[in-house]
Amino acid sequence: MHAATVPKSPNIVILYADDMGYGDLGIQNPESKIPTPNLDQLAKEGMRFTDAHSSSGICTPSRFALLTGMYHWRRLHGIVNSWDKSVFKEEDVTLPEMLKQNGYTTACIGKWHLGWDWEALRKPDAPKPLVGNNKQVRAAAEFDWSKPHSRRPPGSRV
Repeated sequence: MHAATVPKSPNIVILYADDMGYGDLGIQNPESKIPTPNLDQLAKEGMRFTDAHSSSGICTPSRFALLTGMYHWRRLHGIVNSWDKSVFKEEDVTLPEMLKQNGYTTACIGKWHLGWDWEALRKPDAPKPLVGNNKQVRAAAEFDWSKPHSRRPPGSRV
């Protein structure tokens, strides 16, 4: 008797780039001035979705909308600064969480730009951040990077 064959779920890679137009990739525009052989190869071997729309032309709101499926203007309009808190609420359901519920392992690599709970990682003896021109200056040594984060990016919850 043969064990039932479970179909393998396809890999999903979402490349979300700032300031990249439809015609920048060679596979979508043979006249492109930008060589994109690796992205072209990924596109040839996989599936492309070429009619996507963003609710915002700037990074934080568009990433929020992609991850939650929610119109960004229901929660935010601007860009989250480096030391701002997370734009997500605990009850938000995200694309990575749905994928994890279906057996996927998820990761975010690169620009996050959706806020974080920095105080959860701050060392107790770390000096107060320097503030000037409404900007905070902090050193990497002020944080305990091995400490679990209390508000991890959505989809990374255990």
